[in-house]
Amino acid sequence: MTDKNSVGETSNLKQTWLAQCAHELRIPIAQIDAAVEMLILDNEKNILSNEEKQQYLQDVIAANQSLHHLVEDCIAFIKGRQTDFQLQVTRCHLKSLLNQLHHSFLGQMHEGIELHYDYPDSLPEYVMGDRQRINQCVANLIRNAAKFTEKGSITLQVLRTNSKPDMLKVVVSDTGIGISKEKLATIWDAFIKVHDAAVDQKMQRHQGLGLGLAIVRQFVTQMNGEVGVKSIVGEGSKFYLTLPIAD
Repeated sequence: MTDKNSVGETSNLKQTWLAQCAHELRIPIAQIDAAVEMLILDNEKNILSNEEKQQYLQDVIAANQSLHHLVEDCIAFIKGRQTDFQLQVTRCHLKSLLNQLHHSFLGQMHEGIELHYDYPDSLPEYVMGDRQRINQCVANLIRNAAKFTEKGSITLQVLRTNSKPDMLKVVVSDTGIGISKEKLATIWDAFIKVHDAAVDQKMQRHQGLGLGLAIVRQFVTQMNGEVGVKSIVGEGSKFYLTLPIAD
């Protein structure tokens, strides 16, 4: 006889992970849309250099690869082959990954928002992690920052941590509306939304399930890293994740 509680827990687990997949699919779709729009505009007005065209094509290829992995995750989970997403931790070239990600988001910024990027040449370029999952995590942080920033800037920065010299810290900071201290305590939990419905309606750009940061924490933890956040209401937020430096 089937345990009704067990069936209910399995059903809830599937619903949670499928909701996460749906949330994640939005990011590469938006990246493809932005790149294709630029290429269409160039076809009409011839505004891009050959190098720029190639870069936008690379954006489409990279986003398409992300979509492929996400769809495979969804199919595998639906078929019951896993209760958790699997990671392939290898030596990953973080600098090229972030270079590509920064470029793909440049065309997605709202008017009045600048996207800055800083990866000092003095820092190591390789970390241990799953390239696809790192891409998902940082993309989630940038997308989240864009949703809550009406004007000013968003900065993607890489630092070496002082307390743990064997780790690199990837920081996404913004000049957005900030987060209250009460919300910071639970911000990494699934289905926790940073702001209430009134703020959602005012910003008119972030209807979601509150899954992005939970996904980030899960993947970073699986890659032996940490996540954190600092924020002041009205001044902005600073999210970070750490990753082990590769030998």
